[in-house]
Amino acid sequence: MANPTMKFEIAFATVPDDPAPVWVDVTPYVLLSPAVRITRGRSDNSSSVPPSTLTLTLKNPDGRFTPEFASSPYYPNVKKGRKIRVTATHNAVPYLRFTGYVDEWAVDWPSARTNMALVQLTASSRKARLDRGAELYSIIGQEIGADGPEMYYPLGDAEGSTTAASGVDMPMPAMGKALLGTGSAAQIAFGQATGPGTDDRTAAQFTRTDATNGAMLRATAPAPLFDNTQPGTLLLEAFFLSSVTQAMGICLAEQFGFYPVRAGYIIGVDAAGKLYGRNFWGSAPGTNNYIVQGASVDTDNQTHHVALREVWNGTNTVVTLFRDGNVVTSQTLAGNYVQRVQRLIAGGNADYSPCFAGTLAHVALTWNASGISDARVQQHALAGLTGFAGETSDQRIVRLARYAGVPAADVTTETGMSTNLVNQVTNERTALSLMEDVVSTENGLLLDARDGELMFYARSHRYNAPSTLTLGTGELTKDLEPRLDDQDLVNDMLASRDNGPQVRAVDPASVAEYGLYRQQISLLTAIDTELEDAARWRVSRNSTPRVRIPSATTEVRRLSTAQAAAVLAREIGDRITLAGLPPQAPSSSLDVFIEGYQEEVDASHYTITFNVSSADKSAVWQLNSALYSQLGTSTILGY
Repeated sequence: MANPTMKFEIAFATVPDDPAPVWVDVTPYVLLSPAVRITRGRSDNSSSVPPSTLTLTLKNPDGRFTPEFASSPYYPNVKKGRKIRVTATHNAVPYLRFTGYVDEWAVDWPSARTNMALVQLTASSRKARLDRGAELYSIIGQEIGADGPEMYYPLGDAEGSTTAASGVDMPMPAMGKALLGTGSAAQIAFGQATGPGTDDRTAAQFTRTDATNGAMLRATAPAPLFDNTQPGTLLLEAFFLSSVTQAMGICLAEQFGFYPVRAGYIIGVDAAGKLYGRNFWGSAPGTNNYIVQGASVDTDNQTHHVALREVWNGTNTVVTLFRDGNVVTSQTLAGNYVQRVQRLIAGGNADYSPCFAGTLAHVALTWNASGISDARVQQHALAGLTGFAGETSDQRIVRLARYAGVPAADVTTETGMSTNLVNQVTNERTALSLMEDVVSTENGLLLDARDGELMFYARSHRYNAPSTLTLGTGELTKDLEPRLDDQDLVNDMLASRDNGPQVRAVDPASVAEYGLYRQQISLLTAIDTELEDAARWRVSRNSTPRVRIPSATTEVRRLSTAQAAAVLAREIGDRITLAGLPPQAPSSSLDVFIEGYQEEVDASHYTITFNVSSADKSAVWQLNSALYSQLGTSTILGY
């Protein structure tokens, strides 16, 4: 049969993650000598999956692929990072082979002949971009930052600091300290108090003499933060901890420059220890435009998230008070109550609310024309209260992908079998490194699909998987090299988790036969039994070395139409059968999983070399299955 028809497209005029890239067909300019090369997946079954790569050569006689060349029809968009995809069409069916981003345009003049200009193009998939991504903020900063705060101060500054820095790379002035009233006991200390705990950061400790003698932190924006005549949502929020039963302010947002007549918002605790939110106007202590009140006692020396949300829809104002992500009370008022604020205060200011005593962290003011839902406020709260502990592995992957800026439509996940993950501290970690920790716990895979999506496979992906392709005699074109070695051998496994036990699984017979092969794993699970299951699973599968075939190569152009289609449809993680093996082989056929592959396409060949691993230990016990119900004989318990 003929080679599949290849198509090469580049989205010159659209940014890399545009959801609707404008593709330009550059196929006429692609040389097939040297061959086009695509690499996807990993070399074995124990490593993480690296980014996919593409290399090809473009004819460039008119300089159209030369970066910064003004005469190029694509100028000025011959840029690093532009999206590229490769499609192979076989029997009228298109098969995407690669989607990624250009890493380099390398112009070449072979033998210095200007009429033979070439460009060597290299590209890589999304995971390469994620690996180069910026380190994340704290998990709380990630959630608050997602809604676009106008002013945000984590208050996790180092001990000895005299100001509080703005968070999430926001160009706002630092919060400065100011004493209120008199009293030597009044102070604000950084770096000593415990913050919410999920982000491994400290909090600011406020000490007061009494309700009118204390200290505050304040920052003033260069200009009012929003137009209060336009519909939108205002959210004032903070995390606090206090045991002081007298009235106190937690945070304020106010106008600036109109003293003594001011206006703004306050979240505080009244003399009964109950939370309130207030919109005020006028001279100190001001007149309430409204006040919303809680019923619980919040000075219980526990960390709480508090938020006041005001939604102006052009006709009515809806005011909602939240505690720990839950609605405390809500009311609808006729008219517009939005204050045109410019200053943010952490702690009371004595004039409009009593001085604060306790710890404060993550004080933020957000104005969002699109609204901030109850669910989003709850996410802010949970970020600090639990760090989303209890998520399944697939839920965690989706969250971390969002932190990395991956559109939700570009993430596909299977339901994870690790169902109770602990909080991950995100500070100064890349989203990809955090996702790989989740994948290690799940014992799954994270890879870039051929269409560019980020794909997560659960460990169940391979359980009792059927073979989807058989490559037999004459269809394998390179030497097969069965080997027996210790690549996967493990007979002593130590599994542990943070703040939990260590669990050990050992196969004494394997140790006696082959010597000690010990590994250690640290899992994100909160379930101790999962540690034991994971350790036993790894030892039961890997304590006896097995014959393996590292790779298998086929020539697509020599296959039947149906067989070529089956080969092109195969994906990483699929199970296939290598049949018709030589008589000297341990068996006539061997089932393997595809771990990765390399494609090479030139004018006369289309070869695919699969990197494979043995599938003989993938069978797990399955109820009412004629094939997989013989526990201990044909299958073992999965975990």
